[in-house]
Amino acid sequence: MCLGLKIFQRFGIMEFLRVSESVVAGWLAAVESSYHSENYYHNSTHAADVLHASAYFLQTNKLKVSRVGEGECWENYCHKSTKQQ
Repeated sequence: MCLGLKIFQRFGIMEFLRVSESVVAGWLAAVESSYHSENYYHNSTHAADVLHASAYFLQTNKLKVSRVGEGECWENYCHKSTKQQ
């Protein structure tokens, strides 16, 4: 949750959404608690890895994101090899 808050602060997400840090912290905690520990890949650690990588690529302009289908663009970039199998 700390990583999420730091990245949201860096990109001004709370100001953009006009919500308090406590609202975002509550939302991040709810999302994290919904992951199942028995899933060995798509879990909260994987989510933190994807969030960190996304922030890095966005900050360094190494990821071009269109306004339409932002999630799809990242999903295709990140999981390209697994979708082709």
